[in-house]
Amino acid sequence: HPSSSGPIRKFEEKRRRMDEYSSRVTSTIPGAAVLAACVDSVRRQRANTGILSELYPEMKWEHFPRETAKMYRLQQLGLYEDPHPTLAEIFVEKYPKEAWQR
Repeated sequence: HPSSSGPIRKFEEKRRRMDEYSSRVTSTIPGAAVLAACVDSVRRQRANTGILSELYPEMKWEHFPRETAKMYRLQQLGLYEDPHPTLAEIFVEKYPKEAWQR
């Protein structure tokens, strides 16, 4: 099938493997899923800041552990909302596989 190696298919496979690993870890360690989400979020913020880390000292990698712990505490207090779906997740949900696999 021509679209079986497309980017959405690769994304789904990677997401499935990550979900399997995450479910194994989070089922054995309470709070691990929240902590993993916090680490991922702060890591993405740092990776996307570029030169902004010069303007905002708290965005430097040296502060990564402190900012992750801060986000985790706020998450546990319920002060963060659930993450929004990615564009790929919206696309897969909105359009049936039959329509985009042709």
